[in-house]
Amino acid sequence: MPPLLRDLQRFIGALWKEWRVILTGSGLAAFFVLWKLSGGADLSGVLAWWVIALTFAFACFLVWRREYRAAQGPTGALPESTPAEERIFVSESIYSLVEPYQKYTSVQAGKLAEVYLGKWLKVNGEVSEVSRRLGRKGYEILFYIDRKIFIQAEFERQWDEHLRLLRRDQSISAIGKIRGLNSSQIWLEDCEIVHPPTA
Repeated sequence: MPPLLRDLQRFIGALWKEWRVILTGSGLAAFFVLWKLSGGADLSGVLAWWVIALTFAFACFLVWRREYRAAQGPTGALPESTPAEERIFVSESIYSLVEPYQKYTSVQAGKLAEVYLGKWLKVNGEVSEVSRRLGRKGYEILFYIDRKIFIQAEFERQWDEHLRLLRRDQSISAIGKIRGLNSSQIWLEDCEIVHPPTA
């Protein structure tokens, strides 16, 4: 299907979803009940068509508003970040974080690494791959540090427009919450790109 027809199909589907909610919602039903209780006459055909037209226009506005708000962050300022007071950043280097997995067994290293899980980490590296997350909305970036340690960083969908512009081997700075570690890789979630990239 051509992109134009596919977009039109999505728009009609979204419009019908919003319009159906308005037409069958409690607000419109309450309006008709109050109209009758106040002694209003039966709605004429012209007025009924006005109600249909106005609800249709409002449904169009809701579809536009949803798409506009979704695109507002990436096209202007960076998406809103998690409040800084809720974040605890790890001060250790990347190499210090993975070192226990190089010296001890996975069980022993995992116990040592527990203290870092859920903490925030700032990383600088070069992009290796950008791909969609399996079964979830948003993208993930795989980038490497000194071509020795890989960072798998998961981003929510508000970062999509920024991530689509990244090039392979492009330098990048990001922050994210540590989800897991091993001897050569760190998994981060709830990530954000840092602008400008730090040295």
